[in-house]
Amino acid sequence: MHPTSTGPPASPPCRVLTWRLDADSQRVAQAQQLLSEEERARATAFSREDVRRRFVLGRGELRRSLGELAGAPPQTLAFCYGKAGKPALVGDGSLHFNLAHTGDLAICAIAGEPVGVDVERVRPMKNALGLAERWFHPEEVARLAAATDPLAAFFGVWTMKEAALKLVGLGVGESLPRTLTPADPRGGWVTGLPANELGIEACWVTPLEIDSAHAAALATAIETSPPTLIPQAPNLTPC
Repeated sequence: MHPTSTGPPASPPCRVLTWRLDADSQRVAQAQQLLSEEERARATAFSREDVRRRFVLGRGELRRSLGELAGAPPQTLAFCYGKAGKPALVGDGSLHFNLAHTGDLAICAIAGEPVGVDVERVRPMKNALGLAERWFHPEEVARLAAATDPLAAFFGVWTMKEAALKLVGLGVGESLPRTLTPADPRGGWVTGLPANELGIEACWVTPLEIDSAHAAALATAIETSPPTLIPQAPNLTPC
C-alpha cells in the first residue's frame, strides 16, 4: 500500500532545469573547463563527436548548476556512483540530483531528497504495443491498447517507469513489467518497485510538459505538486 496524503500537495521539493546540448564550439570549450580529469578522459574516449559534445555540455551544465546551489566552484565537485551508475555528490547529503537527455535536449532535477527524471523524444514506432507487452505491466498494456493516442501513451508510461526506477537507483530491465504506473496520465503513485537501498516501495510521478515532441517525468518519494521547468541560459563560464 502506498502512502496517503493528509492535506494538499506539498510545495515542489525540487527544481527541474532544461538545457540544449547543441551549442557551438565556444560553449563546448567553456564546459570542458568545468570537468574533472576523469570526465575529460571519458569525453575523449567517445568516437562520435555528437556524443562527446552532449556529454561535455551536460556535465558542464550539471556542475555549474550544482556549484551554484552548493556554493562551491563547479570544478571542485566530486561524484560517486551507485550500483546502477546513479551519480551523487561526495560529502553533501543535502543535494540530490538526476540527469536525463535525449538527442540535444537535457533535463536535470535537483532537490533536497532523492529524485529521478527521464525524457524521451516522441517518435514513430512500428511495434509499440509489442514492446509494451514485453516490458509493461498487464494493466498498462490494456490502457495502451485502448488509448486514442497509443504513441503518446507509450512514452508517457515509459518515462514514468524509468524516472521511478532512477529515483531508487536501479536500471531498467526485468523490473519494468512489475512496476505499475498510475492510470491517470497527469501522474500519481507508482507501485511495485523492486527492493532498493532507499527502501522505497512506491513513489510519486509527475509528467513534465516540455513540448509536443518530448515526453518526460519526475519521480519523488512523496506526493508533490507539479514543478516549474526552468530553461537555463547558456552561461558556462567557470567561476
